[in-house]
Amino acid sequence: METTVSVNLAILADDFTGANDTAVQFAKKGFCTGVTLDSTVAETALRRFTVLAVDTETRFDSAQLAFRKTHAAVAQLHAAAVRRFYKKVDSTMRGNPGSEIEAVLDAADLPLAILAPALPSHGRTTLAGQCLVNGVPVSQTEFGRDPRTPVSDSSIAAILAAQCSCPVDILELQTVRRGAEQLFSRLQTLTADGRRHIAVLDAESSTDLELIGRCIALFAQPPLAAGSSGLADYLVVPRTAPSTDHQHGESPAGSVPRGSARRGPALIVVGSVSQTAAAQIEHAVSARSDLCELRLDPAAAVHNPQRERNRLRQLYLLTRSRGVPAILRSTHPADSGRLSPEQIARCIGRLIGDIVVHHPPGGLMLSGGDTAIKTAAALGCSGFAIDGEVLPGIPCGRFIVEPGTRPYAAGVQHIPVVTKAGGFGHRDAIVRILHYLEECTS
Repeated sequence: METTVSVNLAILADDFTGANDTAVQFAKKGFCTGVTLDSTVAETALRRFTVLAVDTETRFDSAQLAFRKTHAAVAQLHAAAVRRFYKKVDSTMRGNPGSEIEAVLDAADLPLAILAPALPSHGRTTLAGQCLVNGVPVSQTEFGRDPRTPVSDSSIAAILAAQCSCPVDILELQTVRRGAEQLFSRLQTLTADGRRHIAVLDAESSTDLELIGRCIALFAQPPLAAGSSGLADYLVVPRTAPSTDHQHGESPAGSVPRGSARRGPALIVVGSVSQTAAAQIEHAVSARSDLCELRLDPAAAVHNPQRERNRLRQLYLLTRSRGVPAILRSTHPADSGRLSPEQIARCIGRLIGDIVVHHPPGGLMLSGGDTAIKTAAALGCSGFAIDGEVLPGIPCGRFIVEPGTRPYAAGVQHIPVVTKAGGFGHRDAIVRILHYLEECTS
């Protein structure tokens, strides 16, 4: 690949919201940061950003397909002289973390992956190599019953071993807390056998993650760092290229795209059916009497999507004409075993894509990775430019539409968009995001 590359760090993520919540950790540090939705990594993305997240959309793929897609993306980045990588993994170990970590190690020719998936700010910790959510083994939580990627084992080593051939080493909390230098020495011994290793590190607090970040910085040749947005927040990335790129029209981190009088009130879209998301919706509807709730019928979304989109569009336009914000939510279908979550997300994505183009809201929140990526696809977006962080792990930015590709969607780039993983945030998260979006357009 012959192009001028500005990328200091490439992040590999398996879904859109995960790519965003990890990338924003570097936007906060002043890097020009964005996400490409093209896993073949267009040259424009390599020139545009100094920290680039690649959404491979492999969360729901087989382990073998996830390996191939991730390997191809990393091989292309490596050929473009990118040498520092971060493998974003889900903090509850959903998806294909083992096969994707192995793919990055192989394609980038790295001997060691340091994996710390903990995200203590959201109750996800690692103890004795076990993935815990609020102190409960992940397989015993709602993530163990995830409709598409259930986590049936809480042992991180067991999850990885089922997906890859790399030896897995568990470094427990007492080893981690001996200090960065001693941890560094211990990690250096792991690859003496000449094989590629994955080291899983315990972490219960942000202090533990900070220590791991300092340890990684001691390596002369950076290993593969892997984890959630938690570890990313403490990763040290040297600046070997300019940190901003205004010639491509990207906003510096923390700036807020302003609205216009032609736009309507904010629109909140929650495709996630997690317990956390449901509690946030109930709190928002209770706290904001002006917030109009629109409910998607999952069965109709699958069996007659055009009719369901028309029904919801009319309800939204009525709400918009009254000048009040709306929240569109999905619900658990009664016959969830026979309804495709992907078809439901596609129905939502096409509906929101149509609304954003023809009846643009003042601001938009998309909750749930599948919902967010289907909306981006409906709009023909090539990526997402990160502007800043609204709440911990919840970024705001703008969709990118390449010039000349979708003229009808050009205005999309001026709408502030907040993306949120379904299980992220406290009970008042939606209320606070709504307030943020209203401030953007006031």
